[in-house]
Amino acid sequence: MKKLTVAILILMLAFLPSCSGKSEKDNEEKKAEDAKKFIEKMYDDIDLGKIRFGDVYKNYFSDQSKQIITEKDYISEKNPEFKEIMDKEKTVSSIETKVEKEYENGISKLSTKLIYSSNGTQTEKDCIDYVIIQNGKCKYLYNGILSRKIYNMTEENPNNKVHAENAVVYKGVDGITIEMNFQNDTLSVFSFGYQDGAAFLIKTAEGDFSNVLDSPQKLEADGSLKLLSKFDGVFGNPVRIEIKNIYTLDVKGQPIESGEGFNYAVLLQ
Repeated sequence: MKKLTVAILILMLAFLPSCSGKSEKDNEEKKAEDAKKFIEKMYDDIDLGKIRFGDVYKNYFSDQSKQIITEKDYISEKNPEFKEIMDKEKTVSSIETKVEKEYENGISKLSTKLIYSSNGTQTEKDCIDYVIIQNGKCKYLYNGILSRKIYNMTEENPNNKVHAENAVVYKGVDGITIEMNFQNDTLSVFSFGYQDGAAFLIKTAEGDFSNVLDSPQKLEADGSLKLLSKFDGVFGNPVRIEIKNIYTLDVKGQPIESGEGFNYAVLLQ
């Protein structure tokens, strides 16, 4: 009798891992499906004109994202991107969403392909969105950003040409994004990059990393300019930022400096 009881217990234990694994898999599949439905509903509501930019922020954004960006800034930044989707003179024929990646803390990364027609022309638009579980419900995680920090900084080689007001570091699920806000108090025009975008370099405890901006950016006389550079796979705190290939432009829009132009570097505290 004792041997029979032991044998039954062994059989029961043998089945436990498979049952537990199946339940975990079911939960992951349900989370992915819920995230897909959430994003598809958001785009569907935008397409049908049920919601506007402010409604997306109020009804869909997570509490975490509302601490990262204000409604005013979101509307300002998103308006060009969603202009085509919110144009009433079009017909959306397809909204296809799939989960690209699952992260910890109930976060999902999704890609959506929107196919729509406007004035007889069919257009495809690819979007990347993030969803986080908040109080058991899906909410929008703006750009996958988890935190935002404004750093104090010291210029390595102060000059009378360009200077940054501040440096902001956004930490996200895919890496960090650096934001530099430049102010021009002179009558000169500067270009960050000329034929190509400026080089953006950072130093962290993990090492040195660099990006090249997509295109040259002009800093007009008595103007301001915000530069953004995302470093995928980098998660450490930056201690130094350097931007290369900055040029002063003459009245014809040609660079005064030769070669690689001049650099701007700051140390973060």
